[in-house]
Amino acid sequence: MKVRINDIASIFKCPESNTDIIINDNTATSRTGKKYNIDDGIIDLCPGSPSLSLDTTRKSYDKVATTGYDRFVSSHIIMKCLWGVNLNKAYSIYDRLYDYPDGIFLDVPSGTGLFSSQLYLSKPDSTFVAVDYSMGMLKEAKKRCKQSDIRNVVFVRADVANLPFRMNSFDACFSINGFHVFPDPVKAASEIESTLKKDAVMAVISACSGQRWFSDLIIRKVMLPRGLFNSELTVSDYMNLFETAGFDVRIETMGAMIYANCKKLNNK
Repeated sequence: MKVRINDIASIFKCPESNTDIIINDNTATSRTGKKYNIDDGIIDLCPGSPSLSLDTTRKSYDKVATTGYDRFVSSHIIMKCLWGVNLNKAYSIYDRLYDYPDGIFLDVPSGTGLFSSQLYLSKPDSTFVAVDYSMGMLKEAKKRCKQSDIRNVVFVRADVANLPFRMNSFDACFSINGFHVFPDPVKAASEIESTLKKDAVMAVISACSGQRWFSDLIIRKVMLPRGLFNSELTVSDYMNLFETAGFDVRIETMGAMIYANCKKLNNK
C-alpha cells in the first residue's frame, strides 16, 4: 500500500495555530496562512525559534545520522558494554510490536529507520507516521525505506512536545531510543497520549539511570554534554511520567534500558 501525505491530511494540525493544514505539492499551509515546506516528501512542521536544548539536540543528531549512529546502536559489543543490554533478547521484546493489529502508527522518534523499517515492511496494510526533530535522521530513514521499497510511511519533522496531529489520530505509538533524548519528556508523554485513540498502546524503549554505575557515568560525561541525551530518568521517573500522562504502565528493565508497555486509560 502506497501512502502519501495527502492521504492522511485530516490528522494534521498547525503546531502554532492548531488550525487545519492544507497540503500542496511542496508546501503545507495552515488556515491562518502559515506555510511549511515539504522537502523530498518530508513535511517540516516545526515552528521557528527552538529552545537551546532542542536546537543542540537537532544539530547533534543531524551530525551522527550519517557518521556511525546505526553502527553504534546495533553493535552487540557496544550495547552490552555501555548499557548492559543483550541485543538478541532486546530484539525479542521489540518483536512484540509485530503483534499489533493493523492501523495507523506513530513512530517517534523514527531515527534512521534502523529498527522501524522492518516493522513498516511487515505491516503493508498499516500506515506509519515517522516523526523526528532531526532532518538528517529523517532523510536517512526515507533513504532506507526507498531502498527496501517501503511505501506505507509518511515522514514528518516535528517537535514531540508540540505534535502537529489531531487528538485521537493513532491506533498505537512506539518510541525507540527517544525519551532520554527529548528535552521535555513529561510534555512529550502528554502530547503522545493526546494523539492516541481509546485503548491505544505506546511501546517505549529508552535508556535509564540508576541501574548501572558505568552507564550512569557515560550518560553524565558523554551523552549529556554532547546533546545526545537530555535527561537522567530513573525507572521510577519513567513510571511516574507515563502514569501522569494518562497511561496504565508495565515496565521491564535490562541493564540501563527500560521496555515499557503503556496503555491509554479511558478516563482521561
